[in-house]
Amino acid sequence: MNQIFKLFIPMLSSNLILVLSGLIDLAYVGHFSNDHVAALSVTLSLYTVIYVIGMGILQGVILKLSEAYGCHDIPHIRQIFIQGIWLMLCSALVSIGLLYLFRDLPKLFGASEHVVSITKNCMWALVFILPAHLLMRLFTALSQVTENAHKVLLSDSIFFILKIILSYLLIYGVALFSIPPLGAIGALLATLIVRWFMLAVYYLFFLEKSYIFIEQPERSVEDSRQSLRMILKIGIPTAIMALMDVVAFCSVAILILPFGSVVSAAHQIVASTGGFMFIFPSSIASAYSILVSRSMGSGNMQEANKIARQSVWVIMAVSGSLSLCLWLERDLIVTFYSDDLAVQILAASLLLIVCLFHFLDGLMALLTSLLRCWDVSILPMLIFLVVVLGCGLGGGWWMAYKGLHWQDISISAMGIYGFWWMAALSYLVACLLSAFCFHFRKQLRGF
Repeated sequence: MNQIFKLFIPMLSSNLILVLSGLIDLAYVGHFSNDHVAALSVTLSLYTVIYVIGMGILQGVILKLSEAYGCHDIPHIRQIFIQGIWLMLCSALVSIGLLYLFRDLPKLFGASEHVVSITKNCMWALVFILPAHLLMRLFTALSQVTENAHKVLLSDSIFFILKIILSYLLIYGVALFSIPPLGAIGALLATLIVRWFMLAVYYLFFLEKSYIFIEQPERSVEDSRQSLRMILKIGIPTAIMALMDVVAFCSVAILILPFGSVVSAAHQIVASTGGFMFIFPSSIASAYSILVSRSMGSGNMQEANKIARQSVWVIMAVSGSLSLCLWLERDLIVTFYSDDLAVQILAASLLLIVCLFHFLDGLMALLTSLLRCWDVSILPMLIFLVVVLGCGLGGGWWMAYKGLHWQDISISAMGIYGFWWMAALSYLVACLLSAFCFHFRKQLRGF
């Protein structure tokens, strides 16, 4: 368990700091202008969509780095790391292309000209933030894999301190230095400056250069291609799953608009709460996947299986405990988000479903992470796309607006509850199918 905590805490800190940075920026900008709040909210949402593409590819890099570290193959670590750099830069280019396609999205949904103008300026900042962020995650991944995760925690802490200070200065301006108030653009400019600064600092003082700058025999082109294929075989399905997951939740927010502002507000509360809670099981899943891959790389399959089985019990305990706490404190949570009684009542009732959903979501995240360790990545993606998107999102829309009328069964249209109940049901089915795949992981290797 000591190894898990050494990996889990830095991973949790990275995810929490990403979320908290956005929340603090929104809090700062909230005292600046409502238009800037709207623009920053849209920009941060778009950033989440494009960021998960690179993070999905990075999962393949991390698992292969872990295997190489497990068998002490330093030349292979170097090869994978360099390929990771190119993959992060290519992912950034793809994401920037998507960002260009999304440039008119705020206008499409009826935002004012002023909000659209601010959002477009903010998007330019994202173009330069994303490469630095993805490269930083690659650098920290090498530290985590090579048992130097404490460096990640230190660098994240420095980033967070610098970020909240510089955001305040650029959002509200500094008359002493003739810096005008920049609002939302200032928040992203602060992120841009601190991201690149910390990338340089990490490279100079924290990065494990002994694994990169080494004398090594020239590896064959076929060997490099095989390494790249293995990374992408894991990374591409993971990126697709992550992207579709974000798109699905964004789609629900749009599809429920006809239900009115109370329903939209309640949905936003429970979705934000569930998203924040997911940081914990996702960090645990990433930490365990590194340990499992490391053991597999060293050839100790018995230890890898033992760690994998242990991780299932741990994630169930953690997700179950968080769900219980969420249910017990549901009234406190909804009052923190809203003063509207109608919103509070609806959100509190939805949180019961979210508790079940969170438990299944955490288990699903772990099972898919473990399956990737055995090079089973295509099947989890197909399960997710068919069950979660098809039955969950599609079935959720049907139950929300149409209901179910078949033979003696008659369920009237469920509204927002239809989306959440179908999401929970689809994740239950996906977990069962993923557990089946996990049981036969050795036979399914490569799928």
